[in-house]
Amino acid sequence: MPQKVFGECLFLDVGQGTANAVILRDGRILLIDAGPYKISVLHELLDSFEFESIDRIVLSHNDRDHIRGWEEITRRYGSKIGQYYLVQDRVLEEGDIFDYTMHMVDTGVIPRPMSAQIRNLARPECIWSFDGTQRLRLMLLYPDLMANIEGQKQEKPNQTSAITMLICNEDPILFPGDSTVRSWKTIASTQPRLFPMKLSILVVPHHGGFLDCEDEVRDLTWLFSEVLRTKTAVISVGTANPHGHPRTNMISALLASGANLMCTQVTTSCHGGLSVAGFKPGVMEDLHPFSLSRATSNPAHVGCAGTVVATLDDRGIEISKKAQHLSAILRKLSTPKCLNARPLDAADAAQLRLAH
Repeated sequence: MPQKVFGECLFLDVGQGTANAVILRDGRILLIDAGPYKISVLHELLDSFEFESIDRIVLSHNDRDHIRGWEEITRRYGSKIGQYYLVQDRVLEEGDIFDYTMHMVDTGVIPRPMSAQIRNLARPECIWSFDGTQRLRLMLLYPDLMANIEGQKQEKPNQTSAITMLICNEDPILFPGDSTVRSWKTIASTQPRLFPMKLSILVVPHHGGFLDCEDEVRDLTWLFSEVLRTKTAVISVGTANPHGHPRTNMISALLASGANLMCTQVTTSCHGGLSVAGFKPGVMEDLHPFSLSRATSNPAHVGCAGTVVATLDDRGIEISKKAQHLSAILRKLSTPKCLNARPLDAADAAQLRLAH
């Protein structure tokens, strides 16, 4: 029997921020976060074809590197958007997204029934499915009401970042926003039957940055060995980010767990502290057309994998161009973080043979 292809999931190269788009063959779209720029490759992607609807927009939390593109999407496509999911992660006076949301509701761009607040989840909740079945579905895992309250009271918005999961034929992709180790300890204590999660793809929390750990090495080892076990870890990161993302401890813990890593953009720490401008537009030559690294001449954005694409079909999830990405970093980077902590294994060697 021929396979049924549902569509693709794009982990967009948007620089230092996060935007993910699920593009379905039947003309529907799901968006999880909207990136750091008012207008970017996400909007160019949406403009590039005629789609029926944006069924769901989930904004994991209200940091600008996750939400800034949302306003323009609402202006352009408000009539095509099915439902918004927002999380109140700070007091209203501090979040301009809330003022904007009220304006959109008051002016009729967002009908009031189409907005939903992410909170009070006693168990995973399905918020969308492909055809009313379980073959392809989007789940909300977190936060619950108390985590939402605590995050606001302690002024730690990342602690109440929404966590969503796309499941394709029981093969999952996890979108954890900027969730912290404390978030995962809460989930592990309240929903222990979920763990260990065996993931096809993990979008690495907080762009590979600090997860508010007490003991970083111990906590990250626990997170990626006992809680989140993934085949591939995608890190949405910017070349010129000032935060040191992705952190060495994060990379080491992911590699120790057996994950393969793909960063959207390359950082100087992956090239021995040397300039990466000479690799422009990217370490991998054939970047996806909707990659910020390819779309701009700005040397602050140099692609590594660029926009990462995963095919969704009735067999599960498959990432495109893994072999080409591995081959490129081996040929070009002097100290690739994604490989330096472990030797090449048989799977790597097989990927390289495919690339050539």
